[in-house]
Amino acid sequence: NGFKFHRTPSGIRFICFPSYSLTGYCFDFSGRRDAPRLLWQNDYTGKYGKGYGPVIVLSDMDRDGRPEIVLSGKTSRVYQAILDIDTGGIKNEIYYDPEPGSSYPVGRPYGLLHAVPFDPTRPPDVVIISCQVEEYIGIASNAGGRRLEKLWGKFIEKDWPDDEKELRPQITSLADLRGDGAVELVVGVWDEGV
Repeated sequence: NGFKFHRTPSGIRFICFPSYSLTGYCFDFSGRRDAPRLLWQNDYTGKYGKGYGPVIVLSDMDRDGRPEIVLSGKTSRVYQAILDIDTGGIKNEIYYDPEPGSSYPVGRPYGLLHAVPFDPTRPPDVVIISCQVEEYIGIASNAGGRRLEKLWGKFIEKDWPDDEKELRPQITSLADLRGDGAVELVVGVWDEGV
């Protein structure tokens, strides 16, 4: 979803990216909860399309002890950005095609967005597992909080007019299965040839 609550030492913030808008907002509820203060409002026109998300998660992407906003939206490709939680300013961003040459351009963020370190010695990477309309997996590597780079992607299928395969992520799809600190990707896929 395109909204999150963030606890701060002085209260709660509400971060919101409405689906049919290209504006993001952050409201600070510190002090009087019946009179929130607009902390920031930013226009992201040209970054992603209306109605295609965006979805967000909060994660410390540069290991400074404070979370950033990780956003995924759609243009004709996947759009992902790391935003400053205090200003909404774009710290870094990437546009990429999960699997160039696939039969359909993808980018809808309809499924699971997660920020997770595949390597426990590095900052979190960005994973999108889209399971509705456009089924695909996209992973962007986080280069120390300074830039995002495409790491890997796989197109599964477009759901219509025929829905032949199913990709099913769960909140537990990214987990340390071996107990060695490294995160593995586990998803359910139905039908052969995936």
